[in-house]
Amino acid sequence: MKEPDLEENRLTARIENGQLEIERHAAGQPVSPEAFVTAPDGKRQPLTLTRTNGVWHATAPATMPGIWSVRQDGLVAFASPVSHDPIERQDLRATATVMGASAKASGGSVSWIADHTPHLRQVPTGSAMSGSDWMGLPVTTAAVAGETRTKDLVPAWAALLAALIFLAIGWWREGH
Repeated sequence: MKEPDLEENRLTARIENGQLEIERHAAGQPVSPEAFVTAPDGKRQPLTLTRTNGVWHATAPATMPGIWSVRQDGLVAFASPVSHDPIERQDLRATATVMGASAKASGGSVSWIADHTPHLRQVPTGSAMSGSDWMGLPVTTAAVAGETRTKDLVPAWAALLAALIFLAIGWWREGH
């Protein structure tokens, strides 16, 4: 069916509150009550499933971060713990509190354009990167490409001749 939730014979695994929860559906098929759980560090341990209302269940502690795998009767399921404080949910606003330490460590400062627009200056590397009404951009000595030249791989007349030859060969072959 290609719909995992509707399959009659399926193995699912998920991690919630530090527990690996395994569920096995097997409509009318013999099921081995033993599943093998592989922890993120590679340790493999057997786990016995118990049957309740036609569905097999088991739980095990999942204390390690990483991907856990469960294998039973040729089926495989994977589970990974969900972080409750992922970086995507953190406050990513650039506030003076967040950026201040980084700016000070690099010799710079934090200023807001809404207060006043600082002037930009190029300053030598290693000197102060900011002042009361200016911000510095370090001078770099990176190489700059000033000119590029292109050269044809094949002269145009040779490419045209090759195209005509292949066209003639194709036309001749199609006719025979």
